[in-house]
Amino acid sequence: MYKIILTGAAQSASFNLYVDTGLWDTNVYGAQNSWEPASGLLILRSGQSLNFYYNSAASDGSQPLVTIWLRHELALTQIYSGT
Repeated sequence: MYKIILTGAAQSASFNLYVDTGLWDTNVYGAQNSWEPASGLLILRSGQSLNFYYNSAASDGSQPLVTIWLRHELALTQIYSGT
């Protein structure tokens, strides 16, 4: 991941972030938050899923929006393409 921005959830919302079925992070600021992992700590491999689970009711009128910028590592492309 290069950067993740979360906006739009209810002010009281918190969320859990999962990579596949494994809990990666818990956060109490669901309404507005962002990550810029300088060391690249959140690395997804091909086929893995990133899921955000909010604790607020769907009927509260707030819709969370998650914007993700992905980082592509050229070295991985070279390894898997056989060059």
